[in-house]
Amino acid sequence: MDLLVYSGSFYAKGRNPKTFFESLVTLKQKCPLVFRRLKVHFYGNFSSVSNLILFYQKKIGKDTLVVNNPVNRKQMIQILTEADLLLNFGNESIYQMPSKLVDYQYVNKPILTIKPQGIPYRRYLKNEIVCDNVQEEIIYLIEIIIERGIDKIGLYNSEKAQFVCEDFLLENVATKYLQLMSKCTIH
Repeated sequence: MDLLVYSGSFYAKGRNPKTFFESLVTLKQKCPLVFRRLKVHFYGNFSSVSNLILFYQKKIGKDTLVVNNPVNRKQMIQILTEADLLLNFGNESIYQMPSKLVDYQYVNKPILTIKPQGIPYRRYLKNEIVCDNVQEEIIYLIEIIIERGIDKIGLYNSEKAQFVCEDFLLENVATKYLQLMSKCTIH
């Protein structure tokens, strides 16, 4: 079983999972052996695309496309560590990077980033595989990752994927904020 996990939100415009869902439908039809090994879990607020998700759950199967309510950050970190591959859907804006990438990088798991077609994307993370939001590319990468394994495709090497994220841990950010606030005096 290969577990793909996404944490965050979707929006009807800007970060829409429709092409990814269509890719799963095609994968189910054309590659049933690969599809059967797949579980995709989503955690977050998906109210803006809830009808879309329900539609695709019927086509894909609720046991394969699982939608979960948001969880706290500590729980999410644990969930991410149990995943085989993390999903990131790129923003339509070149000036914004999803904050979830800090948590994704912290758990040191491979990340499949699906970026909007035609939008430049700078790859910052060593454990990130980037593709356009195009069915053929998504299907190809999912197939190859499931059939060969993420470590065998030459795009991901967990030893090289080290990234110092301690500065971004919630408790460290909170401590630095409190230290900063203690230096400020209100007159």
